[in-house]
Amino acid sequence: DGRTSIHVESALERDFAVLALFDPTVVSIEAQPVRSDCFSESGRPSRYVPDFLIQRATNSELIEVKYEADIVEWRAKRHSAVAAARRYCADRGWIFRIVTEDEIRTPKLQNVHFLLPSRRQQIDPVQADEIIARITTSPGISIGDLIEQTWLDPALRSAGITTLWTALAQSRVRVDLDAPLTNQTQLFAKEEEMP
Repeated sequence: DGRTSIHVESALERDFAVLALFDPTVVSIEAQPVRSDCFSESGRPSRYVPDFLIQRATNSELIEVKYEADIVEWRAKRHSAVAAARRYCADRGWIFRIVTEDEIRTPKLQNVHFLLPSRRQQIDPVQADEIIARITTSPGISIGDLIEQTWLDPALRSAGITTLWTALAQSRVRVDLDAPLTNQTQLFAKEEEMP
């Protein structure tokens, strides 16, 4: 179904990992990648294990995933751990980030959940070429208009729509995934600038 096995400890971490796996800028994602030694408030040694290391061609990010409601208490308990993690990242030229559900649970997550099962589907090359040609000649064509103009025969429409979802899931065609996918969603060829 297009998913890779990554160890997670919460539903929010799972959702973050799903987004990362779908992000074409992400080269790799590793769960619980490093241990940053630090001291607890009591002065006793403790260990802090960030949730993910995201590597991109341009940078690396050490990520802690937290629910917004838990951040204040977590920061109070883990102040020295966060400081140690920030130093650890600075020494390596990485970025340290805390990511909450406000950044994760968005329309993009819904779109990715919808498209992810199509990520590893075999694509019909003839239909895919037809879709890409139509989008290239009509940049910004809506999903609804593409369907209406490309598959006049309703019997072919279902297979065509499946090919469109696969093309979107495989990044052969682009859309603004930060907005809900609807019939009005505009489609762009891979190399075209989106507004």
